[in-house]
Amino acid sequence: MFNKEYLELLPNQKIVDFTNPNKNLEGYYYPVRLNDTYGLQIDCSINDLTEPQPIDSFIVLREEIESKLKGKPATIGQTWMLSGFLPDKNSSKTPEEIAKY
Repeated sequence: MFNKEYLELLPNQKIVDFTNPNKNLEGYYYPVRLNDTYGLQIDCSINDLTEPQPIDSFIVLREEIESKLKGKPATIGQTWMLSGFLPDKNSSKTPEEIAKY
């Protein structure tokens, strides 16, 4: 079903890919229009899907995304969604402490 309120702004160039110099991140950003609002959809992740990553990885991801935005703040709003797996039950931190980090 086609949603008339969602418009891809680069129909011939589906995804603008980016990688960092260390080649340990992968992701994309893509401009869209939702109704009368323009937005930038960004996805960035560590490209190692087999090894656990430290919680500091979220800091690396945030810094990479912010570098792509070149210091330009959102004028209407931003939504950041983070996802990951919690460490095993023997972790010294509670899920609440990890989330606040």
